[in-house]
Amino acid sequence: MGDAVKEIQQALGIQPDGFFGPRTEQAVKEFQSAHSLDADGIVGPRTRAKMAPAEKKDASPVPEPQATASPALTQLINMGFPDVSLNTELLKKHKGDVEQVIAELIGA
Repeated sequence: MGDAVKEIQQALGIQPDGFFGPRTEQAVKEFQSAHSLDADGIVGPRTRAKMAPAEKKDASPVPEPQATASPALTQLINMGFPDVSLNTELLKKHKGDVEQVIAELIGA
């Protein structure tokens, strides 16, 4: 709990509350899967290395969001879901709920 968890939550693009609960664990697993890591929900050294400024460390280029992109759309792109059209459609469908969009994208 606390500041370290808040930093993880911010890196994952979820509302930081400092509590490592089921929502944070699921977001960690999704992040790990998207970055070819073991999706165990544990933020160890390899996961932290991938989370450290993703734009500097990520080998795969991520399209820059348009200047008018919503924060939710930017979150999805930064989490490894680069299809702007699909993300926009799903954000409308789920009324901006990023967690529901991710769940649909990964087929959960």
